[in-house]
Amino acid sequence: MLATLMFLIVFLAVVLIGGAVLLRARRLRPLPVPRRQRTLVESGAVRTAPDFPREAGAPGGQLAKQPVQALGMAPTRPLDDRGIPGPSAYEFLGTRDFGVAPVRELVADWPPGLAVVALATGSIGYPSPDAYFVQRNIIAVARGLNGASAGQRAATLTLSAIITAPLGRAADVAKALRDGAKSANQLVRSVARREPENSDLATTLDVVHVAFDGEQATLCYAHAGTAAIWLQRADTARLEPLTQAHAVDGGPALRAVGFTADLTPDIGELPAGMGDRVFIVTATPYYALPAEALKSIAVDHADKPLADCVTALAEAARAAAAPEGITIVAAELSRSPSFHG
Repeated sequence: MLATLMFLIVFLAVVLIGGAVLLRARRLRPLPVPRRQRTLVESGAVRTAPDFPREAGAPGGQLAKQPVQALGMAPTRPLDDRGIPGPSAYEFLGTRDFGVAPVRELVADWPPGLAVVALATGSIGYPSPDAYFVQRNIIAVARGLNGASAGQRAATLTLSAIITAPLGRAADVAKALRDGAKSANQLVRSVARREPENSDLATTLDVVHVAFDGEQATLCYAHAGTAAIWLQRADTARLEPLTQAHAVDGGPALRAVGFTADLTPDIGELPAGMGDRVFIVTATPYYALPAEALKSIAVDHADKPLADCVTALAEAARAAAAPEGITIVAAELSRSPSFHG
């Protein structure tokens, strides 16, 4: 009897001590970092980006160094992954991260890439059909041609096709760009066929991809629509257009994603160097940033930070008091890739 009682006492003690140890270990175990998407509303733009972990002890919770990737839209109303406003998009508004847009830099031993600045000139709450996508060596911009809501849906559908294109893994980048534009065209047209109320979905598309082989960089681009891609050489500060608008005298687009069954974008490839800058600038039916103004501002800011140049371009566009805003996405070939938008 005594032996049985002692056995029960020892057994209970072991259970209690073991439970206490397990409970303490559970409390001390770090919580996993969520990988959900979040929406940041900053400076009149909505940008969707991965939920990056915070650096411990950093003032204000600075973002940890991570690979650069962002998807942005000009209006303040979020869309879901199909480009449709819905409840699944609104759950990401609870982060309350509405301060100054942070710069997310890659770690120092990463290969060269693009330092990107994106800025929309439209007013907060004023719908815009523009959307953009940024990665370490890719920038892509689309502007829907069917008003704010349907236009933005066409733009986001198009960028979703570009995001899934194997640009960074393809040996032939020009073919990958062409195939990506073709996929985007098929996707937009298939949605338009299923939805009679959106039968005229269409959007512009401009993509720039930079591949690095040591210090040598190759820039490849695809273009369809009325936006413009410009290249500024670091050694001369000269700004030159890489594309021509698919329109006549500022008229409506004659070539765009969704217009016809077959889309043939303009494709180009050329060598580039560290410090070279690329600008993608959208245009509205009523306003396009004048080429002379763009050249003048870009040359005047050639030796200044890229963010200062983009800010000056945006101010010039706002000064024109156009009824709709435009989007400016600029990138500089850099050994320290980053994104600021």
